[in-house]
Amino acid sequence: MMLSTISNHIASYLGKNLESDQVKIEIYAYGLEILLGAAIKLLIILALAWTLNALNTTLILLVTYAALRWFGGGAHMSTYLKCLLLGTTLIVGMGSLSQFNLGTHLLANLSMLTLAFAVFVCFRWAPGDTEKKPISAREIRLRQKGKMAVMIAVWGFANLYMLRYSFNTYALAMNLGCISSVFFITPWGYKALALLDKLSKRGGVYDESETAEVCYECSGRSSGIHRWNRSQS
Repeated sequence: MMLSTISNHIASYLGKNLESDQVKIEIYAYGLEILLGAAIKLLIILALAWTLNALNTTLILLVTYAALRWFGGGAHMSTYLKCLLLGTTLIVGMGSLSQFNLGTHLLANLSMLTLAFAVFVCFRWAPGDTEKKPISAREIRLRQKGKMAVMIAVWGFANLYMLRYSFNTYALAMNLGCISSVFFITPWGYKALALLDKLSKRGGVYDESETAEVCYECSGRSSGIHRWNRSQS
């Protein structure tokens, strides 16, 4: 993967100049790959949103989506490229859709439903993990669940502000960002991405080495953050 190669080269250069051992160089490479992957995705999203004249709503939707994904975790595609394609399409598509000006009353009803859905998912399934980032520590699970609950509360107040001052397109962007982010924590979100993964493998030549790539979308602060016990669903 080109991203891994670039990250490894930069990490090796840094390690040589800083006289770091191999373990630290691997840590540098891991961190750089996360940063580069996120930067590339962000640039593509912003460029497409600007082209479609949906930059403001897309930014608000992206911040909402990323904040909840950061603490709530959830399902991911199996490779960075798939995550890039899905994430870009999802964020830019919904950002453009958010420009549709719904009535305040309808938005208020949607906001209440979205809040109820987010709270239920937070206490029922959050935080959601991936196979590469499992966690069993109850303390970490409860801590992340609490952080996500705080983010939902912040979202609620921000959304109320948007409705109060009739920023309807921004309120819609916040609702769509919340719904999509929280959906990927549910069993249905995991099943949907698993199905997309299977379909994408059938659509072309499948290289087993691609499973070694990791989607570094906003998935948490460390490898020990997201745990969704699927046997409990």
